[in-house]
Amino acid sequence: KGSPAHISLVAIGPRASLFALIAAGLEPQAIDAVELRDSLGSLKEVIEQSQGVNQAPEQFCFGLLEQTDILQLATLVAPRPLRFINPSDRVQKELSPLKTVYPKTDLQFAP
Repeated sequence: KGSPAHISLVAIGPRASLFALIAAGLEPQAIDAVELRDSLGSLKEVIEQSQGVNQAPEQFCFGLLEQTDILQLATLVAPRPLRFINPSDRVQKELSPLKTVYPKTDLQFAP
């Protein structure tokens, strides 16, 4: 018997970042921190970049964008630490409202 392990989830790329946010939102007791590298700022980017279902099938989950976006999924991680590595301008712009959810700097937009 010991203290439970600290589990940090690290995701690289827009696809894995989406999965990581969903997993952390669904499993608040299992995942202690999330680090995303090169995440999307919005699921709308897939449409704006004219990506097809064959390029990013998981991001075309029926009704996903209609119900939620990256901002809402990231909010589910609070108050656990959430860190964005190599954030695009879009990530910083779209996710800036998270600063009110993370008032004690548990949110990081790191280079």
